[in-house]
Amino acid sequence: MSTKRKLLVIGGSYMNLQMKISPKTKTGSTTTGNEYCFHPFGDSAIVAIATAKNGGSCVFATRFGDDINGKRLYEYYKGCGISKQLMRKDKDSQTGLCLTLFSDRFEHEHFLSKGASMRFTKDEIDEALVTLPDLFLAPLEELGYEEHMIVVPAEQIPEESLDEEITQALMPELMIETSEFAVIPFEEEPTVGEFSTGYDFLEENASVAAEPTPKDETEKQEPHEAEENVLTTEGTLTSSEKTVPEEPISSSENTSPEEDSEAQDPTANAPTQEIPVRLAKEKIISSETVSSYIEKESLALYAVTKAEEKGIDMLVQYTPFTAQYPLENLEHIKFFVISDEDLYDLTGFFPDNPEKTLRALIALSDKIKAKYYIIQRGDDSVFIYDGKRYEIVFAPETIRKDTREIGFKMKPTFIGAFAAEYLETKNIVHACHMATIVSLLTRTKFGNLEKLMTREELIRYATEHGIHLFK
Repeated sequence: MSTKRKLLVIGGSYMNLQMKISPKTKTGSTTTGNEYCFHPFGDSAIVAIATAKNGGSCVFATRFGDDINGKRLYEYYKGCGISKQLMRKDKDSQTGLCLTLFSDRFEHEHFLSKGASMRFTKDEIDEALVTLPDLFLAPLEELGYEEHMIVVPAEQIPEESLDEEITQALMPELMIETSEFAVIPFEEEPTVGEFSTGYDFLEENASVAAEPTPKDETEKQEPHEAEENVLTTEGTLTSSEKTVPEEPISSSENTSPEEDSEAQDPTANAPTQEIPVRLAKEKIISSETVSSYIEKESLALYAVTKAEEKGIDMLVQYTPFTAQYPLENLEHIKFFVISDEDLYDLTGFFPDNPEKTLRALIALSDKIKAKYYIIQRGDDSVFIYDGKRYEIVFAPETIRKDTREIGFKMKPTFIGAFAAEYLETKNIVHACHMATIVSLLTRTKFGNLEKLMTREELIRYATEHGIHLFK
């Protein structure tokens, strides 16, 4: 049994078909190309692969369909060294698939079908957290939804959501000509184991039970451990949908002869009886009405909430999706990773020098609490801050010159390489240094994950090119 500290990742698995095409070859509705390949896809999968290939221990909770793509992904993950204990086969869904089209100008577009990756359950998430990971990556994507039936009694239904048919029936009584009562218009509201014998990841046998159909009822009622501090003192801080309620059971109302005669004689001089609108509404909902609607619960949010309750240290990478978590309420964020552009959007300070970066981090730390803040500056440097001190880590000059054409943002492999190094060494500066190198060496071309170096290959590459891996 491995005694290594482990990272827990919960997320989707996708088979990615990459195809390179040339818009110049388009004839009618067909565009041709000469290259294509298959490889794993998805930020969660990339983090898990990068962690394992860099020598870290990773438990990847993911789901496949009962098909050839699921089998290939499963075998590939095992080959990388990822733990298989939480991989599941879903017989009722396909393995997620992504189609990526590249053009001659290196522009690309993704088309994603999530399949089994959107069918996690609370039991699977609970089982994953029971493994007691040393670090948990907050889910980078939605894991699915659990539906709940919400029953709403009549007194909680807004008055304006009355049934149109009943309203029309009462219209003669609602024609009120008085300044004492305002007539409120009635408007209709919208209604609201293993793949066969080839491989051995766990198989999901239970089928999802159908939700019971709700019935409306109408009844009359009476009202961690210590770590090495490795930061230098380069700088210090001074600091619902609405549903239409069921139509009440109508009961015949006796009218007096006088009322009948008044209704038949529009020229009668007798004053018109004024009925307050509130009384008309009381007549409509005088009996209790029970209504219901479906509420969807995010399982990604459920995973974060449960990890928080268990006191598990979390690694949060700030993205448009993770920004939806209640980050201000989380107390167990150990590492908060954010790009310089996102930091600028959140605080108004662009971190292009230490002073502006510290000002931005002061503003950020007032809202989101973390032990370490890691700012990814472009694609080749990192700013680390622990609340008192900061350190700036630059990628080796040799790699920076050779990889500038890759882009200006860190690759998802940064997170996996960082987790692997930190869990092994407990040295955040060294972990960021290694992660920056791995990110730059992740080439954006076909089969990039297959090209991702193992730790042994990285050490050999660094030796050949005179790169110092251990900062």
